[in-house]
Amino acid sequence: MKQTSEIVFHDLRQIFCWIIQYKTEHDGNSPSLAEIMGACCISSKSVALYELHRLQKAGLIHLMGRKQARSIHIVGGEWHFNGNPI
Repeated sequence: MKQTSEIVFHDLRQIFCWIIQYKTEHDGNSPSLAEIMGACCISSKSVALYELHRLQKAGLIHLMGRKQARSIHIVGGEWHFNGNPI
């Protein structure tokens, strides 16, 4: 029996826009791989990480640290605290 592997390329714009929306709604925090999988209909954590690396290669994000999904930096973006300090 011959096995074939199918590579699915997701829409990077959709993934990128969802990450921006997530970070906006969560005070600049980044989503986990599981959250990216669920929101973007991605089948596995390795595919989600692959898509993050594609975004990084495109120059849209920068991945920092070992746990890269939770440390996504949007290139050209910044987060500001708008609340009252204690």
